Amino acid sequence: MPTERRARKTLTGAAPKKRENKYQKYGCWASDGTIFCFCDNDPRLEAAQRTCQVSDKGNVGRKFWACDNRLENCGFFAWDDELAKNGHPGWGEFHASDEDEDVEVDRRGHRLGDGYITPPPSTQNSPVAGPSTPRKNKKRRVEREPSPDWPDIEAVQAELDDKKKEVRELRREKDEWRKEKDEMKKEIDGLKTENSRLLAKVYPEVFGDRVAAA
Repeated sequence: MPTERRARKTLTGAAPKKRENKYQKYGCWASDGTIFCFCDNDPRLEAAQRTCQVSDKGNVGRKFWACDNRLENCGFFAWDDELAKNGHPGWGEFHASDEDEDVEVDRRGHRLGDGYITPPPSTQNSPVAGPSTPRKNKKRRVEREPSPDWPDIEAVQAELDDKKKEVRELRREKDEWRKEKDEMKKEIDGLKTENSRLLAKVYPEVFGDRVAAA
């Protein structure tokens, strides 16, 4: 009796969700096999095929597709031998006419020779119809024009300098008052000593012992 195959479940008991194909979501596969990157340009930028040169996992010499925009790389990456696995439709066939039998074409179906030049990637980003590109964790500095309600920076700086100058003058006056206070305290101590001596001279039987002790 054949046994029923149970569906695999996650640790929480729920059935695992099917992973979304990001290449199909963002329209990277064209019907003729052309590969576009995630860049939100108009026209769309084609990905560039490269060969892995350095790898710790044995991928040296393995071909892959990556974003060809050097100014703002979108992070597109796909191994060449895994295109069909990721939903790539395959490369379209180029049907040459009888008189163009010797025309060479690349794997994308582009004619080689006759002055064909691969167009350079556009550096101007413009929205196109269709799915949006994935977000990149890249902070961009946005320069905003000053609002008319903002205070004048030069006036605020001048007012701050005046306040600092007032604080310095108040500190200088405080130091002068402290010096005068110390001098007055010395004079008072001298007067007290002179007063004690006079009292001891006039009333030695009363203040004599206090002056001697001092």
